[in-house]
Amino acid sequence: MAKLRDLAKVCKSKNAGPFEVTIDIMFETKELFDRVLSTGVLNADLFAKLYGVDSKDVMVTAYPPALAIKGTIP
Repeated sequence: MAKLRDLAKVCKSKNAGPFEVTIDIMFETKELFDRVLSTGVLNADLFAKLYGVDSKDVMVTAYPPALAIKGTIP
C-alpha cells in the first residue's frame, strides 16, 4: 500500500479563521488526486483520530481545481 507522503506533492496546514485549522493535501497529477480521492481514506474519521477531535466537527472537502483534499478541524 502506498503512503500518502509518497503520493502527495504538498501537505501543509494553515489557520482557517480564529478557531479552525485546515490541512491541505495536494497532488502533482489529476490521476493521483482521483486515485486517492476514490479510496475515501481521507475522511472525517481519519482526521478526527489523527488530531484528537470529534469526527462530527471535521469537514473534508475535495478541491479539484487545485488537485487538493482539505481537512478542516477545530
